[in-house]
Amino acid sequence: VTTKRQDIASNPKEFFARIKAQMHQLLKALVQKDYAEAMEAIIPNEKVPNETILAGLFDRFYREYNELMFHQKARSNQQITITPQGPRHWQVQLVLCDDQDDNMWYIKGEVDLREEKSEEGNLIQILYIGD
Repeated sequence: VTTKRQDIASNPKEFFARIKAQMHQLLKALVQKDYAEAMEAIIPNEKVPNETILAGLFDRFYREYNELMFHQKARSNQQITITPQGPRHWQVQLVLCDDQDDNMWYIKGEVDLREEKSEEGNLIQILYIGD
């Protein structure tokens, strides 16, 4: 007996909730400066291949700000946008809330399901972190 896997993108509400949950998992790890844990929340790529590179990207953030926030505003839906880029391809952007409430930094990523690959686990690849 074979069962056909359901396409995770077929239910947009559940799919977007999964993306948001993974972004919040990433944010929580970044707030704790646990870059190894943060890498567990994303798909490593050439932009962010490991925790050392990820930590380096946040060195500049911490030269400008004392704290990355994880309060209710930082986790609200207003901070995350998910934009279709084409069939089975989305851009994800998370505004990073800081202790000065400038909120100029953001993480831009993508969810790319165009290739046949496992839909289990992490969905997000980071494309950019900065202001």
